[in-house]
Amino acid sequence: MEVKVKTIYIAPKLKRLLAYIIDVLPITIIVFYYFISFTGYSELFSEYIKLAESGALEMSKLDPAFIKYTNNINMIVVVILGLYSAYSETTSWQGTFGKKILKIKVGDSLGQPIDGETSFKRNVMKIIVLSALPLLMIWVFFDKKNRGPYDVIAKTLVVSSKDYSGR
Repeated sequence: MEVKVKTIYIAPKLKRLLAYIIDVLPITIIVFYYFISFTGYSELFSEYIKLAESGALEMSKLDPAFIKYTNNINMIVVVILGLYSAYSETTSWQGTFGKKILKIKVGDSLGQPIDGETSFKRNVMKIIVLSALPLLMIWVFFDKKNRGPYDVIAKTLVVSSKDYSGR
């Protein structure tokens, strides 16, 4: 009887970063468009652009309303991304659209599909890290398995879905 051993290939850091950009960019554009179109953010944003162009804007004197709108945009983007990721990691794709097109996926420590509870835990931690402690995202660059802090807590890996065994 022959025993086959599956080799797991950790997803490269660059692919993880590109997948994140592919996923977050459209969400950010849609949320920003909503705020520009349906809230008072557009007038406030236009005023700050004029002040910045004239050189009269000091970053230390930003209006609390502008900061609040900007923080709201960031928080909404992070929450939407987290919910989208939590759902998509439990599908057959094992990840978001960005991960799918870059041929990487989220799995357990053996690269196998994760359940909804694990995905939820991973993405709640991702929301916390992205919103409260974004500098922790550099953790990925120092971890030997390219894991973020949320991957460590949820015991997940982002792995390559490409099979290299035929080389």
